[in-house]
Amino acid sequence: MNILNSYAKINLGLEVLGKRSDGFHEISSILCKIDLFDQISFFNSDENQVSQIGINQNENIVFTVLDYMTKKYNSGQKLKIVIDKKIPYSSGMGGGSSNAATAIEGINKILNLNLDSKEKFDIARKFGSDISFFLVNSCAKVSGRGEIIKF
Repeated sequence: MNILNSYAKINLGLEVLGKRSDGFHEISSILCKIDLFDQISFFNSDENQVSQIGINQNENIVFTVLDYMTKKYNSGQKLKIVIDKKIPYSSGMGGGSSNAATAIEGINKILNLNLDSKEKFDIARKFGSDISFFLVNSCAKVSGRGEIIKF
């Protein structure tokens, strides 16, 4: 079993600059991780599963990431991921996105995929706007729909 912390974030000075042609909003913000976190546990399993109180597995972004990564990298290994939520739902603190990023890191490690930063960022961008931020440390300026990160 492996346990990783999945940290919340706060937005400092979020500016919404308008709606983009892809349906997302163009933003500019400073994001900072804070000491509030969910704990994510990874277990070997006979099938891919995600357990989190309050959300159906099939609606959980972590399950989507897990399913994608094990199929993309042809892993015969399956995982059960258990999420112990402390970050409030729908609080704007990035709980789901942070969980997805932590899942990318954990799956990469456990399955010995040895993905580089670009590969992890490509996966993150596939599933959400601010997941990429959670793959970096501390604070960053974000723009675009949240996927452009400058330290």
